[in-house]
Amino acid sequence: PKHGIAAPLDNLTTFRGQVFCFLPLPIYSELPVHINGQFILDASRRALWTSTNPGQFDDSSRWNDMLFKSISSSYFHFISEVIKTYPIDCSSIKKFKSSINNLYNLFPKWLEVPLALEGHWLQIAKDVYSNLAVHDASILCRRCVRRPVQAQWYPLTAILRCEQAYFDIKNTPELNSILENL
Repeated sequence: PKHGIAAPLDNLTTFRGQVFCFLPLPIYSELPVHINGQFILDASRRALWTSTNPGQFDDSSRWNDMLFKSISSSYFHFISEVIKTYPIDCSSIKKFKSSINNLYNLFPKWLEVPLALEGHWLQIAKDVYSNLAVHDASILCRRCVRRPVQAQWYPLTAILRCEQAYFDIKNTPELNSILENL
C-alpha cells in the first residue's frame, strides 16, 4: 500500500503528527511524523474505516491493517537512514547534545503515544522499536574527541561504558519501571 512519512528537521517540541489520505484528516497520531496513506475512510471522510462487526475484519479493515504494518516498516527504515545523514554538530558539547536531541525527537515517544484508533499508533511505535532491536540498529551515539571531533554510532548490543553513550533523559516513574524490567 502506498504511504509516506514526513518529518520536520527542527522545532519538534511543538510538532503534532497529523494523518493524511491525500488531504489532511482531522486525526492526529501524536507521532513525531506526519503520515500519508491510502487509507480506507468512513463515509464522512473524518475517520479511518472500522468494521461494522466488532472483532471481525472485513476487506477494508484488512487493507488499513496492512497499511499500518507497511508504515511501521517505513518508519523504522526512515530512522535507520536519517541517522546516517543527520548533521550532528560536534563543535561543542552543547551543540552536540542539541543535535542528538533533535535527532532522537524523531523517534516515537513510547509513553506519549495515546491508545487511539484501536491502538494502531501505539503499535507503530512498538513495531519501530522492535525492528530497531531485531536489526541491532546503530542508534547509540557518543561524541568522539579524535580530530576532527565527530559523532560515532553504535548498535544496541555494543558494549559501552554507561558514560560513553549520550542520553538526555528525565527521571520519571514510568522510565524507572521500564529500566527495572530490563
